[in-house]
Amino acid sequence: MIKKQTKLYERWITFIKIIFDPWVVLLSIILVLLFIYAGDSEKIALKYIFALLVSIISGLLGAIIMRKWIDLNDENIMIVRGLLTIRSLKLMYQSLQQTENRIKKYIENLDESEKNFSLIKSNFEEVKEKCLLLKEECINSIENWTDIIDEANVKTRLSTLKKLKLEEEKLEGKIYILDKIIQEDKNIDENKQAQMRDRIEQIEIELKELRTNISLKENEINSSILSGLLDTSLPTESVYSLYKSCPSCGSFYSGSNICPFCGEPFTAPQRSSN
Repeated sequence: MIKKQTKLYERWITFIKIIFDPWVVLLSIILVLLFIYAGDSEKIALKYIFALLVSIISGLLGAIIMRKWIDLNDENIMIVRGLLTIRSLKLMYQSLQQTENRIKKYIENLDESEKNFSLIKSNFEEVKEKCLLLKEECINSIENWTDIIDEANVKTRLSTLKKLKLEEEKLEGKIYILDKIIQEDKNIDENKQAQMRDRIEQIEIELKELRTNISLKENEINSSILSGLLDTSLPTESVYSLYKSCPSCGSFYSGSNICPFCGEPFTAPQRSSN
C-alpha cells in the first residue's frame, strides 16, 4: 500500500474536517445534553435510559469519525496512486511520440526505387497510425483521473492551447499576406499602403498579447503533472491558404486553389523557420 507522508498542518486540516462535519457536531451536542440531563435526573430509570442512549450515540459517533478518517486517508492514497499512474502514462506517451518521430524519418528516407517501396511504406504508416491510437488512449486514461486530480483535465488544457495557437497562426498569416501585397502589388497607391502598414502594426500588437497568453498557458502545463504533453496539439493546415498569391501572374486572391485571373493552380509559400 502507498503511504503518503503528511505534514503537521495537513493533519490539522484533516482533524478540523472531521470535527466540524455536520453529523459529528450534531451527535456531539446530543451527547453533551444527555450527559447533562443524566446528571440532573433523580430517577434511576431515566438514568439507565440516558446511559443507554449515551452508549448508542457514542458508538455511532465513534463509527462516523472512524469512517471519515478512513475516507480522507483513502482519498490521499488515491491521489498518490493517480499521480504515479499519470506519470507512467506520460512516459508511455513520450515513448510512443519518439517512436512515431523515428517512423516519420524512416518514411522520409525510403528510396522509391526499392522493389517493395509501397509495401514497406504501407507497413510504416500502419505502425505510425497505431502509435497515434495508443497516444490517444494515454490521453484518455489521464483524463479519467480528473474526478480525483483536477490538474488531469488534459484535453481541456490542450484544446485551449490549440485554439490560441490557431489564432496565432492566423494573425501571422495576415501579416505575411499584407506585407507581401505591399511589396509586390504595384496596383495599390501609397495611401492604401499606409493603411495596410497601420493594420500590420495593430495585428502585431494583438499577436504580442496572444503570444504572452500562449506562454502563460504553456508554463501552466509545464509546471503541472501534464508536463511533456504539449505536442499533443494536432498540426493544422497552413493559414497561408487563407490568402493566395498566384505563382504565374502574382495576383492575390482567396477561396479557390485556382487563380481566378489566369487559371494557374496555387502553390503555398514556404514559412520562415523564425
